[in-house]
Amino acid sequence: MSAQPGEGMFREYSPEELKQFWDQMVERSLADEAPTGTSHVAFRIGAVKFAIDVASCRGVVPYSKAMPLPNLPTHILGVTSVRGVPISVTDLRYLAGMGTTPPGKRGQLVIIEDGADETALLVDWVYNVEPLDLSKASKALLKQYDTVREHLIANVLEMDGEHILVLDANVCIKAG
Repeated sequence: MSAQPGEGMFREYSPEELKQFWDQMVERSLADEAPTGTSHVAFRIGAVKFAIDVASCRGVVPYSKAMPLPNLPTHILGVTSVRGVPISVTDLRYLAGMGTTPPGKRGQLVIIEDGADETALLVDWVYNVEPLDLSKASKALLKQYDTVREHLIANVLEMDGEHILVLDANVCIKAG
């Protein structure tokens, strides 16, 4: 059964109704402000949200098992190949002081770089790339995260009732 002219969405609208509709559309578009802030890759480790500046990020790839090497620090899981290039894999959960990533746990690798130095951070999952207004950040919020190693965190931002811990990419790379 199809709608007939004059029924539902096929009815004819008066000029006043059309003007009202377009006025509402203009109001809505003006109310939607352009996002402010710099783009960040947002991800989770457990229930904790983290972000890292897109400028430091070279990509996100599915986790592939790292080949362990002797005499590496505990937070370095080993080396893996990303697009044919060997790269160290850093267990961000361990580096951040949140325990070790369980063996066999799948996740994603966030590849970060600073000049010629790079590492792949193992995270549970990347959920977004979003603009963060760091002018509203407060490192004082970090006091609620007593297990997270403070030197890794550049800022803490409250957004939609949740905290996002913004990583210092340079510190993560030097550790990895």
